[in-house]
Amino acid sequence: MANNDLAGLAAAMMGEEAFDDLVRRYADYRDHRDTTDLFIRDVMIYANRVDTVLHNEIPMLQSQLRRAHRDLEASLHVSADMNSYIMVVVDGNELLFDDFLIQRGFAGGKIAAENLHNSLQTYFTVEGAPPPQIYANVIGNLPGLSKTLKNAGVIEHQVRLYEFVSGFNQVHPTFDFVDVNTSWQAVHAKIDGTAKFHLRNFNCKRLVLGLANEPTEVPFLRELMHIDNRRRRLVLLHGPPVHRRIVDLDLPTVTFPQLLRRTAIGPAGPAGPAAITSQDDHDADMKEEEEESTMAYENVLPRPASPPPQITLPLALGNRTNNNNRGRRGNKPKPSTTSRSTSTPNWDWNPGPRGLDPKIPINPKVLERMKKRTDKEKLCCNHFLRGPCNKLDCEFVHNYKPNHDERNVIRLLARMNPCGKGQGCGNKECIYGHHCPSVVNGVCTNGKWCKFSLEAHPPGTRCRAAKNQE
Repeated sequence: MANNDLAGLAAAMMGEEAFDDLVRRYADYRDHRDTTDLFIRDVMIYANRVDTVLHNEIPMLQSQLRRAHRDLEASLHVSADMNSYIMVVVDGNELLFDDFLIQRGFAGGKIAAENLHNSLQTYFTVEGAPPPQIYANVIGNLPGLSKTLKNAGVIEHQVRLYEFVSGFNQVHPTFDFVDVNTSWQAVHAKIDGTAKFHLRNFNCKRLVLGLANEPTEVPFLRELMHIDNRRRRLVLLHGPPVHRRIVDLDLPTVTFPQLLRRTAIGPAGPAGPAAITSQDDHDADMKEEEEESTMAYENVLPRPASPPPQITLPLALGNRTNNNNRGRRGNKPKPSTTSRSTSTPNWDWNPGPRGLDPKIPINPKVLERMKKRTDKEKLCCNHFLRGPCNKLDCEFVHNYKPNHDERNVIRLLARMNPCGKGQGCGNKECIYGHHCPSVVNGVCTNGKWCKFSLEAHPPGTRCRAAKNQE
């Protein structure tokens, strides 16, 4: 059947008007479909053109990105070189400048700062590179240090040290001698904070530390080595020869003999009487310290400023034994082989508002037995006297139950460290000493290692270093 016949048949069935409307709607549909197909074609052509353009731009953008990376790296390198510096942190109470420089006062301070700056710059300058910028902080307790130097005969008047500091501070704007003017604990806290701050600074290329030449500095140095990650930047500045336990850390060291004191001097201010030791005395003291140090009493206070005191205290028990032997025929009194017990200071003396610390009875056999403990067997005084030790890197024994006599020995050793508040301490449970506990018959048996100030001894007390004191 022809199309015309079909159209006519449909028109006859639907009516003429309905059929015309259907034809008109079909024409609209066909036009819309053609428009849609044209739109889709145009979109595909446009997308193809954009893809071609972007594909051609990729190599150019990658080249520009590489150039930008090179420019950024060069800029950071220049910026790092411009802002890089070397930081020097010195414990002014322990690492001293040469006596000749201190005695020259203001002029000596200027010479010391200039020589320290030039020596460090020469030591750390790399061939072909500009010299590094040097910053230096010497931190100390000037009142205590000046008194120590005067008592030791280094200076005639305490004002000479202040003149030296004034000259030191006026040479370079980056050199400062900081007076903490308080206890040695505050000095060490300042050193601790300053060292860690600069060690965490990316621009600090070297951290030069001048600390006390004592094994008690080892935990602090290990902490800094952990922060530094494989100890690429730590350098030790020393005057006297480095203690073997510090040498074992395998840190690079540097010294300037014409600038720094080569022998030790006694602690400053509240740490104890002054005493100058020769090189032989220094080595002997270090050896004696290793043999005599029996417990972790250097850990009772954080990083003490002087080597552990040598406890040479008389035994009342030995005296009673000798008295009992005197009446026996043929038996002569034998000297006691043990000479350590509680001290017998002048109990009529009033050291201040707090008064005298209570006596501690000591069993000499227990003291001798605990003295034989090796380094890894030493007990942590802080743990057994004040509760659980919260020091993460503490190397001493904690899993031990001391008996009554052993706890008394721990208390005695803890009391060898002076309380920072002295006679002003209001803590009834304080484990530290508030006056020197080692005075026997008017003599301080700790001698040059005594950490207590002269005011913490009864009037007229003689020490082994008394010849250098006024």
